[in-house]
Amino acid sequence: MANHALLFWSSWSSIEGMAKKSYNMYEAKTKLSEIVDAVLHGKEITLMNRGKPVAKVVPIKEEVKERKFGAFEGRIVFKKNWDAPIDDFKEYLK
Repeated sequence: MANHALLFWSSWSSIEGMAKKSYNMYEAKTKLSEIVDAVLHGKEITLMNRGKPVAKVVPIKEEVKERKFGAFEGRIVFKKNWDAPIDDFKEYLK
């Protein structure tokens, strides 16, 4: 029965995208890229030290700020002829 359980675990852990939910410190050092890949796909990973959870690796949630129309009004000033060619570049524009 023990061999069957070990075979089942090893086949489950090798399935692509099926990272474990927790790693001991040695596993975490040797499988860091696997842990990061799992986190990039939205999974949370717990790091264990001597069987006790000590840290959690979680995805960073990006904040999307709503843009306000006219937020830079009055802060940006365009001079007259702002789009005129610069004298130093006239020879390149010929």
